[in-house]
Amino acid sequence: MKVCLTVGIKKKQMSKTILNSAQVAELLGVSSRTLQRKRDNGQIRYYQDGRIIRYKYEDVLDYLESHVMEPFAK
Repeated sequence: MKVCLTVGIKKKQMSKTILNSAQVAELLGVSSRTLQRKRDNGQIRYYQDGRIIRYKYEDVLDYLESHVMEPFAK
């Protein structure tokens, strides 16, 4: 399953895009506190320089892919 999410990003730039916490929280549909908890628990990959936290777009997609729930037939 391929996930295609955009935050005002052209498709060619997506693999090189760096997102901030607000953008990732919006993409995932979670609060900033929940996103912080995911970072603290090692669930989502991030990069930090001083107080600034950033995420690679492809790492966010990897997180989503790892949490896909496949439907099952009865």
